Amino acid sequence: METPYGVLELLLVSAEGLKHAHHLGPSVVAILFSESLMTLVASHCAHPCSSACACAGPQRHYVTIQCGELIRTSKITHGKHRKIWWNEKFRFPLSPVECRGLLAEVTLKIMERDKFSEDSLVGETRVNVGDIIREGIEREFLQMKPVPYNIVLQDGTYKGELKLGLKFLSGVRTLTS
Repeated sequence: METPYGVLELLLVSAEGLKHAHHLGPSVVAILFSESLMTLVASHCAHPCSSACACAGPQRHYVTIQCGELIRTSKITHGKHRKIWWNEKFRFPLSPVECRGLLAEVTLKIMERDKFSEDSLVGETRVNVGDIIREGIEREFLQMKPVPYNIVLQDGTYKGELKLGLKFLSGVRTLTS
């Protein structure tokens, strides 16, 4: 049986002006080895450009994208000249219920890969897609060129931008069992 639904495509282009997830102030990274104990004292320098920071090294970032119940993860990449590039497209099939208004937003979390501990949240962006889906259903197709969205940090402030493009295709059909 065929079920009509829509497809939301998200083009993750780039990010710039990101705050370093571990930016805590001036100090030094030291790794001390002994036979029975390895102590890792890690924090990062106060240099505002983490990619140019000699003690922290290049930072590697990825994005997790939650659209309804689906979660996708981008490739891991690092920036050059304070700009990070992904140029990745993600397709999210939407059910008829999601197309009728259940899906209101997509959440993108910018993560920093850490070799020595858990990956750290840099910030997140929430994109309202309800209006895009509604208008896309009326027109059967809607595409928005990539535009920058503010990145919200854990303390509620803004730092940096994530550039995204969106496309909605209505009336796409798939086979279901």
